[in-house]
Amino acid sequence: MGSRIVTIPRQRHVAAKAAGRYAPRVLLTDELAPGKTIEAGLLLHPGLFAGRASQILILAPHPILIRF
Repeated sequence: MGSRIVTIPRQRHVAAKAAGRYAPRVLLTDELAPGKTIEAGLLLHPGLFAGRASQILILAPHPILIRF
């Protein structure tokens, strides 16, 4: 089961371009709030679902980290 989000064409384009690489290593940068989190999810989901992703590193600026 995937997420229940609505993507825009730009997000799908970025995810498809990066996912088409043999070993996708990407740095998602853009202006504030244009959907980098959704793009990251689109990139991560297939690898996690298929068991191909053994290591994932996500870096985020301190102010946007969620503390539980």
